[in-house]
Amino acid sequence: MDEAAVAELTAGAKRAAAHARALPKKRASALLAALKEAVTALETALGAPAPAVKPETAGVEEGAVVFALEQVQAHTPRGRVTLEFCDGHLHVRCKAEQNSVKVPYGKVRRVLCVPKPDPYRRTDIPASEYFVLDLAGGVCNGRKAAVRALHLQADRKGEWRAERQAELPSHIAAAGDVLKGSPPDVLTALLSTFCHGGKALLAPDASVFTSSMKGLAHVSCYSGVKDGDLWPLPSGVLFLKPPRFLSESDVVGIACGRGGATGTTRYVDLQITVDDEADDAAAGESCDFTNIDRDELPGLEQYVQWLTRKRLADNRASEAKAEGRVKREEGVQEAPAEAEQEAAGGGRRSARPAAARARAATKQELSAAGDEDDDDEEEEDEDFSQDDGDDGDDEEDEEGE
Repeated sequence: MDEAAVAELTAGAKRAAAHARALPKKRASALLAALKEAVTALETALGAPAPAVKPETAGVEEGAVVFALEQVQAHTPRGRVTLEFCDGHLHVRCKAEQNSVKVPYGKVRRVLCVPKPDPYRRTDIPASEYFVLDLAGGVCNGRKAAVRALHLQADRKGEWRAERQAELPSHIAAAGDVLKGSPPDVLTALLSTFCHGGKALLAPDASVFTSSMKGLAHVSCYSGVKDGDLWPLPSGVLFLKPPRFLSESDVVGIACGRGGATGTTRYVDLQITVDDEADDAAAGESCDFTNIDRDELPGLEQYVQWLTRKRLADNRASEAKAEGRVKREEGVQEAPAEAEQEAAGGGRRSARPAAARARAATKQELSAAGDEDDDDEEEEDEDFSQDDGDDGDDEEDEEGE
C-alpha cells in the first residue's frame, strides 16, 4: 500500500471520528471503538504507527445518561439537538459539537412553558409549545460563548418514547422506566423531574393577563431591533426571540403607554426597570418593549396594576418578617439577662424592683438634704441682714452723740 492510500485512509478516519463526536453517546462510543480497531489493524499491516484517533468526545464530562431524547427542535441553540438527562447535568448535544452546551441542574433557576404563537390561529394543526430554561449566570458552549437561556419547541403531533438507561440519582424524584406520550407531555415530565425539582412548569395565567385584541397570552412587540412576542406571566415577563426573562422579584418599576399617552399614536410601549442587584445583563437599567398595538393597552394596564399590588404586598410581608425576626432576637437577648438578675437575687425576688426602690429612696434622701441646706442658707441670709441693720443703727447713734 503506497503513502497516498495511507494518507487517504488516515483522513477518512479523522472525518469519521469528527462525525462520531456529534452522535449520541452510545453510538459515538461504538463507532469510535470500531475506528480504533481499524487504525490498529492498519498499523499492524503497514508496520508503522498511524495518527491516533481520540475516543473522547470534546467538552463532555463523564456521567451516566438516564434519559435521552433525539431530534428535538431547538431555537437556542438553533437546530435539531439531542437532550441527554445525565446524572448532575443536562447535555444539549448539537450536530456541531462546538455549539453543544452542558447545563448543571443547579444552574436552572426556572423552566417556563408557553404556547407557540400562531398568527393564523389554525385549528387543523395541533398547537406547539415553547420551553424556556432560565439559567443563573449563564453557561458557556464549546466556543466559549455565554448562553443565558435555552429555548426548545415540542409539537403536539406524533408520539415520543424515552426509556431509562441508567439508575436515577438520589436527588432526582422517582420516574418511570418508560415515558411515552405526546412530545410536549414527555418533555414536560423530564424537565420537571430533572430541572425543576419535580414542580410544575411556570405557565401563563388568564386571570393575570389576557390580550385585549385576540384573547391570547402574549402580545407582539419589539425589543430593541428584535421583533418577537411578549408573555406577561405571574412569575415575570418573557420575551421571545431571543429568549429573555425578567423575574417579577427583580422588577422595581413598570409602566405602559409611554409610546403616546395622548392617544394620537398607533403604538404604545412597556417599560420595565430592573433592580441593580438582579442577575441579569440589564441589571439597574430600563428595558423597553416597543411597538405594541394601542388596542392592547387595557390588558397591559391590568397586568401593571396586578404586578404593582403584588410587589407592594411582598414588600410588606418581607418587612413584617424582618421586624418579627428582630423582635425574636431581642427577646432571646433579654431573657438571659433577666435570668442572671433573678439568680443574683437568690432566685426568690427579681433584682430590678429592689434596685428601683433603692434608687427612689436615695433620691428622696438627697432631695430632703437639699431642702435643709436651702433653709439654713435662708436663715443665714436673714441673720446677715439683721446684723447689717444693727450696725447701721449703731452708726446713726454714734453720729447723733
